[in-house]
Formats: sequence, C-alpha cells, structure tokens
Amino acid sequence: PPQQYIEQMPQVLSAIMSEQKEAQIEATRKIRILLSLQNDPPFDLVISSPGLITRIISFLDAFDTPQLQLEAAWCVTNIASG
Repeated sequence: PPQQYIEQMPQVLSAIMSEQKEAQIEATRKIRILLSLQNDPPFDLVISSPGLITRIISFLDAFDTPQLQLEAAWCVTNIASG
C-alpha cells in the first residue's frame, strides 16, 4: 500500500487540510508510513508538498486528539532523522 499512498498524495493532502479529525488522522498515518519506508522514503515529496509540514506540526497541539498528535510527532521524528 505505501506506493498507493504516493499516488493518492493529492487526496492525502486534501484530508490533512480538512477539518475532519478522522480524515486528518488517517492521512497523517499514511504520511508517517511513507516516511517510515526502509528503502527510499519519499522525503522530498513530503517536504515539498505546500503547507504539509506546517499542518503536521500544528497537529502537535491537538490535545483533544492524542492519536493525531502521535501520528504527527512520528512524522516529524521521521523527517528529522531522515
């Protein structure tokens, strides 16, 4: 499925930018999975996606949605260690 997530990037971005918490969680999870790929994770694709990193960082303040915070923190960690 990770390759499928790359193909779905426009929909993933749309879901992350939405105000629907479940859509945000699922889309952030997909980004986290992409960034966790052992071979050639698509860091450039994620980093160059307009507004994506800023939005993911904003999810760190989602105290009412711990699962979203977790996925966002995992994404940031993967980017920082990549």
